[in-house]
Amino acid sequence: NGVDKWNPFAGGGTSALDTTMPRTGDSAVKLNLDGADGFAGFFQDVPVMGGDMLEWNVYALETTGQAGAGVEIRVEWFDDMGGALGATPNFVPSLSSSYESVGITETAPAGAAVGRVVFAIQTFGADAPQMVFVDDAFAQVVPEPSSLVLLGLGGLALVRRRRK
Repeated sequence: NGVDKWNPFAGGGTSALDTTMPRTGDSAVKLNLDGADGFAGFFQDVPVMGGDMLEWNVYALETTGQAGAGVEIRVEWFDDMGGALGATPNFVPSLSSSYESVGITETAPAGAAVGRVVFAIQTFGADAPQMVFVDDAFAQVVPEPSSLVLLGLGGLALVRRRRK
């Protein structure tokens, strides 16, 4: 599905695999914050090309009754040398106590080679504690229309060549 492994990060919280509440399989990512001014999350890198549409989806639930307060998802764009090209505004979903699908769809800027999807929780202005479980991340990259046209023309050329 084009998604590299999850890469955890945290400050004043934890981000780790946990077997308590997986949606499917044996484990899910558990993000936990006990106090104010903390953050925890993970990122996943997805290979893209400028103009591609990146669709990233995940299932998440929030167990502390905060209705997803402090949850944010964004895409950070990088070129093939790791240089930052910018980021999307944060998408702030409202989560419930049942797993539900949340995601983001964005178009890669010119020169992009990686879309880094960041899923995080934070208590900067949001209530603590927060505990979020995340499972079944999925990425799909849809090539830009001109790339699809070139692929189609190449396929037609091959078909025509085989018929001769």
